[in-house]
Amino acid sequence: MNDLVRHSLSASTRAWPALHRQLWRWAPKHPVPMRAVFDRCWLLTFRVRPEAMAPQLPTHTTPWVHDGSAWLSVVIARMSDMRPTFLPSLLGVGFDQVVYRAIAVREGERGVVFLRTEANHRLYAWGGDLLTHFHFHYAPVRFDGDGGRTTVTVDQPGAAAFRATFDEDVDEAHVLAATPFASRDALRAELCDLFHAYSVHPRTGAPGRVTVERSDWGIRLVEPRNVHAPWMTEVLFPGACSVSHGVVVDDVPYRWTAMQR
Repeated sequence: MNDLVRHSLSASTRAWPALHRQLWRWAPKHPVPMRAVFDRCWLLTFRVRPEAMAPQLPTHTTPWVHDGSAWLSVVIARMSDMRPTFLPSLLGVGFDQVVYRAIAVREGERGVVFLRTEANHRLYAWGGDLLTHFHFHYAPVRFDGDGGRTTVTVDQPGAAAFRATFDEDVDEAHVLAATPFASRDALRAELCDLFHAYSVHPRTGAPGRVTVERSDWGIRLVEPRNVHAPWMTEVLFPGACSVSHGVVVDDVPYRWTAMQR
């Protein structure tokens, strides 16, 4: 599935979808480098059958397969100081987002492909959708609980809804045993240390990438419970995906480069 077709699917509920697709095709993508701080970030990771993942990726990319599965993480981030890198932090914006990103390979190098993003800041959702390959939507994102248990809810109708509870007071060895990774560091290296976001130009089909620069992730394993993610289980990969595990990390400065082609 090419990037335009996937974007059309992602944006199928927008007002004036035909006009939106045309604007998206012609607007520049990732024209300036950006930066932000991930104050807290959860990754809810799914196993996906590789043959189901492959059609969702743009040309020139293939699923990364480990232990017989392709892998996708729902990245849930509470962010602050989002802004172009040339602006001071005083002008940064804070918001929350829920991102569906598939782990993919291009020319032998692992990275991610963004399939959909929900953000609870209207301007960034609108501008971010036109100016990136991250397929933004505006949606209320709610966090309930504190301490060792947090429930994240995206209040969208139908398949765009999302809900998951993360328990942090768990036996990490028990969570790790349900994965095909020998240690927390091995899991982090394979599923978290991903520094390129791949896409194709919506009009020319030329491949491009955005590179991430960030501090190291000191992840902690968490137990995801009561997961409701119909965008995964009913739209993209019906009958072809299952929850694997979750991790959480705090206070990570991020920087994204402009698009490199």
